[in-house]
Amino acid sequence: NSSFLTPVHSRTKGCNFGLASFECLASSTGGRVFRADAFAPSCSLPQDLYYRLSGPLAYRGLVRIRYSKEFEAAHSYGPCSADRNADSLYHLAVCDPRSTLTFDFKFTTPAGFDRGVMRVPVVQVAYAYNYLPPRSPPGEEDSADRVLERRLRIQTVRAEVAKSIADIYAHTDQDMVIQVLLHKLYGNVLSNGVTEARLLLQDWLTILLLEYMENSKSTKEHTQSGGEFDLGFSRFQNLHFLPRLVFGLFKSPLFCVDPSSDVWAYTRARLGASNCFDIHKAIYPVLHSYRALNTHAASHVPLSRADMNASSCSLFLIDSLFHVIIHYEQSSNPIPFPPSKDSDIKRRQEELRRDRVEAAKSLVSTSESEEAASFYRLLIEEETERGGGYARFLEACAKEARESKS
Repeated sequence: NSSFLTPVHSRTKGCNFGLASFECLASSTGGRVFRADAFAPSCSLPQDLYYRLSGPLAYRGLVRIRYSKEFEAAHSYGPCSADRNADSLYHLAVCDPRSTLTFDFKFTTPAGFDRGVMRVPVVQVAYAYNYLPPRSPPGEEDSADRVLERRLRIQTVRAEVAKSIADIYAHTDQDMVIQVLLHKLYGNVLSNGVTEARLLLQDWLTILLLEYMENSKSTKEHTQSGGEFDLGFSRFQNLHFLPRLVFGLFKSPLFCVDPSSDVWAYTRARLGASNCFDIHKAIYPVLHSYRALNTHAASHVPLSRADMNASSCSLFLIDSLFHVIIHYEQSSNPIPFPPSKDSDIKRRQEELRRDRVEAAKSLVSTSESEEAASFYRLLIEEETERGGGYARFLEACAKEARESKS
């Protein structure tokens, strides 16, 4: 797993290349793409590379997936490649603790699962790999037994079968839905462009809302609402945030910029092997409110100024995967600025900054400072010159669903 540095958009006579030209090297070999705007003292690139290469790594991995006869893997996503000769066998050149593979499944027959037998469907994953233990922290000698090991891990998971449509809704993981959806749309962006991918995403959400409404017709909540679309999936708290995550996809660089640009290539490389929690932060940042430096109030505050004002707090921490920002809003009860290093909010910022493959950029801003623009840019539910807000998005979704239903 070699590393190299290159300036992006290097131009010589008759030659023009950027991150999109070699991002495939990372995606096909299990590597990572790191990006730095400049080699300033605050640049974390040297530390990121050190942690990557000195941390625990797995090499020459093989993943074998076995399943009950009723279903099989349809597609695989992430830093792996399917074996050309053997079914359900995948190769991983390099894997670190945060590397994530994603699979979706399909039925092998139209009948689906056989409900006439008591046997529960299962999925078994076997992962064989060469393991290199991490190096000792700086200043300490490496242990003498730091040698390459061949390891095998096997995990068997029961695939419980839903008994009803409501059971499917109740057990759906909205973050995992977005992760699979994101992977499926990657290829469409490259094949047909951003506009076509956005249309597909809109169609997917419209069909989801129509199916949800159809399956909710007999419920008490639907009758009381007069048949209006339940855009917030109020019956199922596990899906309550799903429309906001889809809205975040529409706002993300993956569906707003040219696929040949460095921003698109870097975002794809960063999220292509990420887990669903990191993807959530990247497309819809997590906003925390604080009553004081050591008093946390709430998490997952909606990304709008109206919701910030409704929280009655003037101190916020936002995590967008790429940035972790502490922000002070104007208040009649001022909070000490800047936050002390031993305060809860500052410690939390540092923990979040380092808890990822590439350290996030950390900032502290006030509503009057230049850094405030970085914070307000992450409030994606606001109406801006770059697009409509979340309220307008919901109105468009309801209108689209009504037109499709009529």
